[in-house]
Amino acid sequence: MIQTQDAVIAGLSEVRNHLPSFIDKLGTVSKLILTNRGQPVAMVFSYEFGQTIEKIAEEIENEHLLKIA
Repeated sequence: MIQTQDAVIAGLSEVRNHLPSFIDKLGTVSKLILTNRGQPVAMVFSYEFGQTIEKIAEEIENEHLLKIA
């Protein structure tokens, strides 16, 4: 496991064996990057970070629709 300022990077087997502690870490970092044999395969976001991403995507979509109209 590697922890940076905004992410935790960990192998799938380690996360599988200690899932509750990794979920708890999402309170202090915004994302959990899952690796398989050292290669990134998935990313899990905190709920708050996911809400922010959805809001930004919605604003971009609305701006794009206004340009089309």
